[in-house]
Amino acid sequence: MHFMPFKPIGAVALAAALVLADATFEADELVAPGAWKPREGPEGWNIVETDRLHVQSQISQAKTNRLVEHVEAMVGLYASVLPARHAPRNLVVKLFEDQTSFENYGRRVPGVLAYADLSVPEIVAYDGGRLLAQRDIPARIRFAPRASVVLMPDERAAIETLFEDITDAYVHDLADSLGHEVWHLYFNAVSNGRPIPLWLDEGLADVFAPARPLGSDAPAPLDAEQLNVHRLRDVRRAVIERDTIALRALIYFDARDFARDPQLAYAMSWAFTHFLVHHEEPRRRAIVPAILKGLIDGIDPETATREVFADADIDFELLEREWKVWVRTRPLHDPLEELAERFGDRLAPEDLAAPEHWIEMYAWYVSRR
Repeated sequence: MHFMPFKPIGAVALAAALVLADATFEADELVAPGAWKPREGPEGWNIVETDRLHVQSQISQAKTNRLVEHVEAMVGLYASVLPARHAPRNLVVKLFEDQTSFENYGRRVPGVLAYADLSVPEIVAYDGGRLLAQRDIPARIRFAPRASVVLMPDERAAIETLFEDITDAYVHDLADSLGHEVWHLYFNAVSNGRPIPLWLDEGLADVFAPARPLGSDAPAPLDAEQLNVHRLRDVRRAVIERDTIALRALIYFDARDFARDPQLAYAMSWAFTHFLVHHEEPRRRAIVPAILKGLIDGIDPETATREVFADADIDFELLEREWKVWVRTRPLHDPLEELAERFGDRLAPEDLAAPEHWIEMYAWYVSRR
């Protein structure tokens, strides 16, 4: 098995967009798991069906159509990377209009924009205000009501421009989140539910998440410069602070291990997977495809992982040193870091109102000035 170059499938012809019948009950009570028949769901929801997808949407028709085309292209991408004898069909995607409706339906995990429920199976997501690099929500970072910083008008204007840039950089794109979750559903379908090492499953999902295959001639998912900046910010900080997980341990992590520090485990899984997939040395570049082949052939995850790394004759101490250098040297412009560099001598973290993680990251940048 090897990674095949992806050829975009172009625009998707939507098979149907059916407005469901009026309902007399509360919407949250009527949102049933899995696929729906036409006119079976709650008021205000649309169904869009294609050859591969069954999308139930509470968001605008225009956004829904863009997402359907993107997700169709991502399924085509995964089919080119990991061909299947029988392509998955009728993958169910639920799109809620806001976080409250999303959480009332299913999981309540802070910061999660989407998740894949393999027991149904389906993907559940909500509109967080950013889709395919277009944002329709105001800046999520601003001056705190009691900010004491004294600024000249031009400085205040520059900071407010940075607030917009920070929001663009830190708000997750729904297209990324769906691309991530579609990988989970796709692999589950083509492997007939076989397990996959958690670091590799999440790592590949995050490698693919930023891909924009629709309408592009470039092999988007295989572009070594296409970085998951959300993960890169977190893993770069961990490497700088010398607070990483040993790679030889990470590759055997289970869900309980991930839960101890999920932000770090996810970020490292992306970085290690990306590092291997794009490695200049063929033996290391072949590790991920070899593990996937073993899993598809029915080898259990631990055995497949152990045997493939052993066959590649990996020196983990050397590999980890190389990986940390790779992390440190990836290009990354963080407007939050720019804010700290330009104004951190006067603009304290308590002068800002923003999501907790953003404030904490800003405080770290200020401490390193």
